[in-house]
Amino acid sequence: MCTVQANLGESYLSDTCQNFPRINRSVNGEMEQAMSLSCPEAARLALLHEDGLDFVNATLSVRERTVHGTNASSLITPQLMTELRIFCMNLIRTRELALWQRLALLGTFCDALERDRRSGQQHGILAVINDFTQAIESGELTASLDAFPPNYEAQAMVFATLWGVNGFNATSAFQGLQMQRISAGLGADASGQTSATGLVAAYRRGLSRLDERLEAAPWLLEHYLLNEMFTQLFPVGDNTYTAYLQLVARFGLLRLLMAAQCNTDGDLPALSVLSSTVALQCRRFQHDPAYTAKVNRSLSESGWGSLDKLFSLIRT
Repeated sequence: MCTVQANLGESYLSDTCQNFPRINRSVNGEMEQAMSLSCPEAARLALLHEDGLDFVNATLSVRERTVHGTNASSLITPQLMTELRIFCMNLIRTRELALWQRLALLGTFCDALERDRRSGQQHGILAVINDFTQAIESGELTASLDAFPPNYEAQAMVFATLWGVNGFNATSAFQGLQMQRISAGLGADASGQTSATGLVAAYRRGLSRLDERLEAAPWLLEHYLLNEMFTQLFPVGDNTYTAYLQLVARFGLLRLLMAAQCNTDGDLPALSVLSSTVALQCRRFQHDPAYTAKVNRSLSESGWGSLDKLFSLIRT
């Protein structure tokens, strides 16, 4: 146990230590609390239990200075902000559709929102939500996704490149062991080298075994996306499409790391290994704003930031 807490008590903890992994936010006067999945135990609780991302009302006791304030901009009302967040999260929860389809439809919606924002028509957001809901229910939008086949080669190469952007040096023995397993699962030899052909083959095999592993917790990746969306106030922000691009980049990278963990000739890894992989990703990549900006810039500049290309990167 932390010696400060053991000897002096919880009240002596710094704000960071007392608060982590909780995220406290006041949104238009209402308190919200979420968890950072960079904490392995938070990731386990959120991802491995089917009700881990259910919303509940509770009485909270928090230090006032740890609460981040957030208000709707002058261009969007608090009610509209809530409507947008609920619609996007409900879309990701629509389990009648494959997860990649939900994520693709979310991108189509964000693209429409951003076009409306640029044209100054944000007053019509509710109409966009209604029209989009009807198009999904009719099957019109889902059918249009069939025109975009999966590109496993691009998925492996793009997300492995993004993984390499932050380097492979570990900050702990446990993290180092995870990194070694991921590298081996992506076909790397003892020196960390692999060919493009070997990488793609390892990714495709691991992806198929990942599907097998997730049969025991089919909501795991869905919960990851929901937690990201809730903590980031998705899709409210300066640029809705940029926020979506960031969500896809994090999802694709996580799926690559999980596929690597599942590329094995032996028993599939325990679900707890996959939840700890989420904690690794969040701690190593998502806590670094510079890395996030670099990833978004890399996808856009390389041509993979367009909606049709992104569909090929997320489809399985």
